[in-house]
Amino acid sequence: MFSMNATSSPMALPKKQKTPQSEIKHAKDLKKNLRTTTMTTIKFDDFLENELADNNFKEGFLTEKAILESAIAVSDARQTAGLTQRELASLSHVPQSTIARIERGHNTSIETMSKIAPALNKNLTIKIS
Repeated sequence: MFSMNATSSPMALPKKQKTPQSEIKHAKDLKKNLRTTTMTTIKFDDFLENELADNNFKEGFLTEKAILESAIAVSDARQTAGLTQRELASLSHVPQSTIARIERGHNTSIETMSKIAPALNKNLTIKIS
């Protein structure tokens, strides 16, 4: 607990500094420009096509796309089979937390997917094209 006695003094707070006029003017100018500036719009497909021209972006994008496609496939197949994550986990001998992580788009191994597919009465197909 903090207490003060008659001999102690409170810490002095620093004085509030005034904002220089040049910064105030700059902020007002920015605000004015925001009102008069129009943003250009671009279709997402055009934006994506432009970004995919960068090989680093393309590599990351395609990796994430494959992971998300797997996530959707597992989730859709599980729901179509009328199973909960817990039931699929029991049938596939994979922890329920792993099923949840896969369905949220986390990467997983072929070994894990090889356990899940038969539990859903599905074939696991890996395609490189």
